Amino acid sequence: MNTDPTESQAQWHWSRDGATVGPVEFAELKRLAALGSITSSTWVHDPILRRWVAASSVVGLFPASGGTSSQSSAMSEEPPSPTSPSPSSPPTSSPISTSAPITIDPRLAEILCRVAILTAPLTNIFAVIGVGVVWGLGAADARIVAEARQTMNCLLTLGLGLVIAAVVSFVCAIIIIGPFIGVAITFALFAYCVVIGIRGLIAATNGMPFTYPWIIRFIR
Repeated sequence: MNTDPTESQAQWHWSRDGATVGPVEFAELKRLAALGSITSSTWVHDPILRRWVAASSVVGLFPASGGTSSQSSAMSEEPPSPTSPSPSSPPTSSPISTSAPITIDPRLAEILCRVAILTAPLTNIFAVIGVGVVWGLGAADARIVAEARQTMNCLLTLGLGLVIAAVVSFVCAIIIIGPFIGVAITFALFAYCVVIGIRGLIAATNGMPFTYPWIIRFIR
């Protein structure tokens, strides 16, 4: 895909000491590269490609006189992993990937995890198993691990809610109030799965981060 990195609306980020810096327009990024604040081994987040790349691979970022040495240095090493994390989770090391190979695409992993929430009322334990499989396949990618962890916490929170609903229904039945409160809690959990699942899927398809609200962090 042909893209112009100098597009005025493009907002770039770069990684410094493991933290994300930005956003800035390409002209400012180029100025920082000229000053040496950004080097050929710096991670930069390309807003057009929507992924982290080595600064040396960005056309027009470095002066033409330094392009040859930068490109030669980049070619002497292995290219960065195509499944680098989003701007909210920048790489903490050089762009060279030394971890185990990723066997699942991060965006696909996010979609599968959010589908697990959407279908949790029907799939139950299978949703937990599915998220566990995604976690295992993407264990070498911090973005996938973070998504799987929060999804697992969400499923565990939903499970706790169902237990509470069952207990409340039982107690209410004993004191002849009826299981209405328990049914209401169950319905609320079902509505949560549908609404949050759909919102999460929309965010995933747009390449945006998403955090499940009102969950207990059982796994940290």
